[in-house]
Amino acid sequence: KGTRTNAKQGSVTDVPIILRRFLRTYENHCAQARSSVSPTIKQSTLRCIENEKIMTKITLAFPEYKAADAPPKSLQPLLMTIRDERYMLGKQLCVWDVTLNNQDIADLSIILEKRGRTVYPFTHLELLDCGLDVWSMERLGKAVNLSSLTSLNLDYNTFGEEGVQGLLHGLAGNNQVVSLSLCYCHLGPGSGSLLAALVTKSAI
Repeated sequence: KGTRTNAKQGSVTDVPIILRRFLRTYENHCAQARSSVSPTIKQSTLRCIENEKIMTKITLAFPEYKAADAPPKSLQPLLMTIRDERYMLGKQLCVWDVTLNNQDIADLSIILEKRGRTVYPFTHLELLDCGLDVWSMERLGKAVNLSSLTSLNLDYNTFGEEGVQGLLHGLAGNNQVVSLSLCYCHLGPGSGSLLAALVTKSAI
């Protein structure tokens, strides 16, 4: 039999069963949203099912080159799947080269925040080249202090100094986040003082 673990509060279920249901729900949401299924999610889920291991790292990524008529890339089906399945076994959430709008960030922030009866204990968030704007950075900043995050990687997002200011406002006084990466984010000289202040007032 597969490894048994708590998938939902108060229940014990086989890991392969949880993951098969997770993948089926994800593919259904992709079909309903007319968006592409992430091959990395499908492959990692199937691999964990085969090895009867918990899937703690969820990576939403797509091939660099795709057909012109391929469905668009979207974060929403994944977020809906995590909520619908109450998947609380994930620790790392990575999104690579998927443009995220304000609604995506708002919904992601709600999942990260430790509110209500269901808590999704992600400790590492990686949003690489996702087109994050100033509003998104401010919303993420508010969510960080209410989350389980200890590591945040926002490389290759061109939000500039104004965007980083919103994020750092949320991180001020945070003693939980110990790693922050903001490479290639169009930060100017003015960001230096902001980041220096953050280092002195947080665990980073």
